[in-house]
Amino acid sequence: MELLHLGENIIRLRKKEHMTQEELANYMGVSKSSVSKWETSATYPDIMFLPELANLFNVTLDELIGYEPQLNKKQIRRIYHTLSDEMGNGDKDAAMEKLKEYLRRYASCFPFLNQMTVLLLNHAYLYENQAEIYEQILTICKRIEEKSGDASLIKESQIMASMVHLQLNQPEEVLNILGESSKNIQMDNELIAMAYQMMNKTEKASEILQASIFQYLLYFVQDSLNYMVYHMQEQNICDQVIHRIGGIVQLFELDQLHPFTAVGFYLSTANVYAMRQDKEAVLTQLEHIMHVVELHQGDFHVLKGDAFFNQIDAWLEELDLGPNAPRNEHSIKDTLIQSLEQNPSFTFIHEEFRYKNIIEKLKSMLKEEN
Repeated sequence: MELLHLGENIIRLRKKEHMTQEELANYMGVSKSSVSKWETSATYPDIMFLPELANLFNVTLDELIGYEPQLNKKQIRRIYHTLSDEMGNGDKDAAMEKLKEYLRRYASCFPFLNQMTVLLLNHAYLYENQAEIYEQILTICKRIEEKSGDASLIKESQIMASMVHLQLNQPEEVLNILGESSKNIQMDNELIAMAYQMMNKTEKASEILQASIFQYLLYFVQDSLNYMVYHMQEQNICDQVIHRIGGIVQLFELDQLHPFTAVGFYLSTANVYAMRQDKEAVLTQLEHIMHVVELHQGDFHVLKGDAFFNQIDAWLEELDLGPNAPRNEHSIKDTLIQSLEQNPSFTFIHEEFRYKNIIEKLKSMLKEEN
């Protein structure tokens, strides 16, 4: 990425002041050809001229030279999780002001902007002006798409923008961005693994495939649950999904491996049984949720491998946010409790002792973190 834009800035600022190259040259005590070379970046002004130029154009030195500070992955991750903790547990308004300042300061650090859209989307529910926050995300996504020149970041920003449009009840915009038909799954990971195998780097090939299997597993479960939601009125389809995905959850020990996905399965299943007014089945699913939360007290928001996925930890560390979830543990559990208490489908079990016990235990575990 080009970090210095001194030449083009001199042109822009000179024209803003309605000065010709010759007038600027006379003011600075140099030749017109020197100014011309500055503006084409053939040469740079002497360092002693920079404060005088900045003063003439009434801008800071950083603005004059076009310095665009960049953050590395570790710095982005630290800022993200600090702001996430402050939004979830501290002064959320102060955290938002900090975020706005960061966005101004690092307006051309596109990996940072990309992660801040993730932060905003995951914490918008905490603020009353959600619509404004969603519009801000779309503005950032547009900037990434137009200015970054990074195909991977552009794709991620399109996904993020699509999520926002769904929140804004604008499904047509999603189709405009992503298209109207199912996409073929790319074989990047498989080809990378084959390349490593041909280079006799079997261990690296294995790591690539484990990370790929892990991701496909989570997408498979989530897509299946979404499919079930779209067919909530069709008992046969729901029962098949619950049976098959329930088997996957047990087979891959998702309660331990990926608690968020496991909780999603149990909650979706509970909603299906709630439609049938099956108290016993609903309460059993909610108790599964309580068990998962108990199992991960203190690390619910942290991803890690297990005996089968024993080579994914390094890959998890390389993710933009590391192994941590986009929201902190307190926020995740607080949202979970609200979803259980405020879900109208569960009203018919509110007076059940087992239900009250589940809510009480979840709240107790939440307090233990404070």
